[in-house]
Amino acid sequence: MRVASIVGEGLTIHHIGTREQRRARVRELLELVGLPADAAARYPHEFSGGQRQRIGIARALAVEPRFIVADWLAFCPQASRSVSRRRARTSCAKAWPRFSRCSRPLVCSPSSLAS
Repeated sequence: MRVASIVGEGLTIHHIGTREQRRARVRELLELVGLPADAAARYPHEFSGGQRQRIGIARALAVEPRFIVADWLAFCPQASRSVSRRRARTSCAKAWPRFSRCSRPLVCSPSSLAS
């Protein structure tokens, strides 16, 4: 499966939008998590581990859930040593309120990193 199919799978299953609306939504979600829109045409094995995590986040957001439980690394910009990863996580975290109406609790571990 290509990334577009993976991210848009929930939209298809729940009959959300037309085919074109689903494609546009997938592009929007990929850009939100810091991936280029053309990533939709690629396969998951072509991405790094961090990029695969972002694909998973985009997939989770696709159907606009009311509640998401995320590992602290997924949304904690300070957790990454890489400047580009920190930047991507920060932009995603900043965009969250305008983009999604769901809550976002963080599961932090170990406790020394939660403060």
